[in-house]
Amino acid sequence: MASTATTPSGPVAFANSKIFNIEENSDIIITFNGQKIYAHRIILRMWSPFFERALTSKFAVAQSQTFSLGDDDSPEAIWAMFRHMYNFEYTFGKELNGENALDYHIDVYEIADKYDCPSLRQKAVQGFSNCMRTFLTESEIGETVPIIRRICGSAASHPANSEIRVLMVKFLYFHSTELTKDIAFIEALAVGDLFDATSANDFLAIVLSNISYLRANAHFKETGRDLRESPADRSIRKMARDLGGDENPFAY
Repeated sequence: MASTATTPSGPVAFANSKIFNIEENSDIIITFNGQKIYAHRIILRMWSPFFERALTSKFAVAQSQTFSLGDDDSPEAIWAMFRHMYNFEYTFGKELNGENALDYHIDVYEIADKYDCPSLRQKAVQGFSNCMRTFLTESEIGETVPIIRRICGSAASHPANSEIRVLMVKFLYFHSTELTKDIAFIEALAVGDLFDATSANDFLAIVLSNISYLRANAHFKETGRDLRESPADRSIRKMARDLGGDENPFAY
């Protein structure tokens, strides 16, 4: 039996998890990567505008008993999306840790974005943030390079305003000093694929802001007086502050 909960996007009906992936009473089969999930059209439509459009269109796919998602996406992330739609708790395998766990949350975020499931996007972003916080306490800062490249790199698929990319830029802001001292980060930066053009500009603004503060501090130590701030200094500092915000999302 369905029940109703209030989410950030308004009232959303969700299914009892007991009917998830049960062939009896299902009215559509989702296929992907040689796997299948027995689902209910009304449930998918209520959670995802993508499925609302696809399953109510005039095209043949709307009436088909099967709906293929193709073979390009992470199967684990697809399972996470459908489990979310059936009110399972957002979790991931205990065997995942460190970088693997971060990749899992990114996979889920990308699936949620592709199939337009906003509530799952929020779960994935929170999961990524929590995992990143733990990862930073247990790992060297240079070990974040693959994650930075995946989200902000020249081959990344995340637009500049995506939640997970905004979060990654905040990480760059609050950890820029550590990163610029780390050999793994420097070597990755030299290769040229660590940042796309937008992220490169963002990181440049952050570094120039740091230099501006260092110059002001050095001037004060030498003269005992504050350095007169130029319009360029004010502009670059504001750009960096706007990117980073007031609070480090990865701090304990």
